[in-house]
Amino acid sequence: MRYLSTKCLIFFIFYTLITILPAYAEIYRWVDEDGRVQFSDYPKPDYDSQAITSGQRSVGDKPNLKELEKTAQKLKKSRLQREAAADKLIQEKRKKRIKREKAIAKKKKREADCEAAREKEYLAFKNRSKSRNLTAMRKALERYEKKRKLRIKKCQ
Repeated sequence: MRYLSTKCLIFFIFYTLITILPAYAEIYRWVDEDGRVQFSDYPKPDYDSQAITSGQRSVGDKPNLKELEKTAQKLKKSRLQREAAADKLIQEKRKKRIKREKAIAKKKKREADCEAAREKEYLAFKNRSKSRNLTAMRKALERYEKKRKLRIKKCQ
């Protein structure tokens, strides 16, 4: 008995799956004498019926190869345009990044050069100020101040 009920259940499921295959049909639309919009699954011969399709093909329809080729060409052209735009954007970002990196490197080099000049001036002043002569120390201080002002003007 159990074997028979299992067999019936399997048959029922199989039958249900076979009969639920998608059915494609066209729907026709027309306007009657009273101005009302009517829908039907067959065209009315005495009215100007328009077929409304859902964009899906019927099972027996053959695909239109020319339309498919046109669609494929449009899609390819669209894809190539998107890729070109993406490449252009990437190139622009790369150029901006390189320009920014160069500016940062230039700024760091300038800061390092200014720091080196300051150290050099300081060491030169320190060496000149070792002499006990007051006039030599004044001259060294004057030279140091001149160089310091030029360095500050140049490094800002």
